[in-house]
Amino acid sequence: MTVMMRAPFSAWLFCMAFLSCLPVAQAQLILPGAVQAPAKSVKPQIIGRDGQPVKRAKSAAVKVPGEEAITGQDMALNGSRGRIVFARNADSLNITSLTLDGAQISHPDDTCRVDVVSGAPLIAKPLGRPTGALRFGVELEACPFSFDVLEGAILVGPVPAICQFPAADCKVDPAGLWGPRASALTGERIKQVERSRVQLENTMRENFRDLLSRTHGKAAIKAVASEQAGFTSARAQICRDYVREDVHGFCSLRLTEARAMALKVMVGQVSQDDNEKKSESRRKRRGAVPL
Repeated sequence: MTVMMRAPFSAWLFCMAFLSCLPVAQAQLILPGAVQAPAKSVKPQIIGRDGQPVKRAKSAAVKVPGEEAITGQDMALNGSRGRIVFARNADSLNITSLTLDGAQISHPDDTCRVDVVSGAPLIAKPLGRPTGALRFGVELEACPFSFDVLEGAILVGPVPAICQFPAADCKVDPAGLWGPRASALTGERIKQVERSRVQLENTMRENFRDLLSRTHGKAAIKAVASEQAGFTSARAQICRDYVREDVHGFCSLRLTEARAMALKVMVGQVSQDDNEKKSESRRKRRGAVPL
């Protein structure tokens, strides 16, 4: 039997070079006898590598897929391994079918398969939207995991340890992108993926530029730029196992979607922190006692 191995799931690292932040000086002509107006505070501008100021870009809205984006879909890890199917009832999102492929515990060179759902469906519990996308947790005793909902796919996060099912002599790792099988990604659907990819790439860049323009301090700017700079390589590493990714690009599309949503959340958090700092500063000024 052949071994079905996959690269360990890596957390996101994220694209673009470091930009430095420099204040812009303003010259002013003062005529004899004229009263000089109070100097206006000048906000620092981000200067690009071409020496020109980078205008603050407004972050773009990102459509957040709902549960209907995955219900009834037949999805597989990397488009080829295992199977997961979701259904929605009045109270919860349920997993009605879950098959996990892995390697035998006793003979790691041999493959194995575990059918997890044998009776009642597994309930996916909502965990909010910590990175923009809807997140759910699955309390599977031998293999608890969480996932983010994307359009026609789910992104399963890293599990604490390799999941083991001793009764089936099988160990598995469900982390990665679960989506349609490669055989379903042909013709018009590939063209649709290409069109959506262009749109989401633009959205991601706009949100990154907005986040960068709101970030203060060279160290913080460098951290944001470094995180984004690693996104392309991380995306390539995660998607290289998706079957026929070089033909359809579905995995890259969905990870770009996830990143665009995450950047939107980060922009909102930075704006909230700035507003809180401004409010605190105003409270301190109002409460100051003149000497």
